[in-house]
Amino acid sequence: GSLVVLEANASLRPILGGLDKPDGLIAWRGGLLASQEGGLYPLLHLRGDQREGLFEGTNIEGIAVDGQFIYAVEDLKATGRLLRFDPATKTLTTLRTGLAEAEGVAVCPDGSLFYSEKGRSRVMRHRPGDGPDAVLIDGLRAPGFLACDSDGLWVAEDATHHARILLIEPGGKTTVVLS
Repeated sequence: GSLVVLEANASLRPILGGLDKPDGLIAWRGGLLASQEGGLYPLLHLRGDQREGLFEGTNIEGIAVDGQFIYAVEDLKATGRLLRFDPATKTLTTLRTGLAEAEGVAVCPDGSLFYSEKGRSRVMRHRPGDGPDAVLIDGLRAPGFLACDSDGLWVAEDATHHARILLIEPGGKTTVVLS
């Protein structure tokens, strides 16, 4: 339950301990955002020696930012949520509920928002508003971590055996990069 820095000389320097299953970790506003998957805990903003809890969630795993908002998903059997936090107003909005083991969330350069549901073996594309989200790809082997860049959406499967890393290009072509 700790975060460490790997120094240039290959030594490890602890920066924060006492966490419960730290999971998501991304750079944000000159510091780091860190989530904890082990229960009801705040999403932490770490900057220098400062530590601030931004909002609470249960089993928060994946986190992403788009320049304006912070997005997070909860890894729960059938009651997980897709959350959006506005740091300017300190407002937390639940975008979706009833997610099954959501582990990853990613924002693409074009603003598209995706999340994985390990429990339903799929990756979803969030559609703002009241309509249902779209299934981007299903039949996966426990999709977990997501990342997005100009090449497309990267999906890492969390299966114990036969896991893969996939790239879903903007045009929809899916390539197995590693298996």
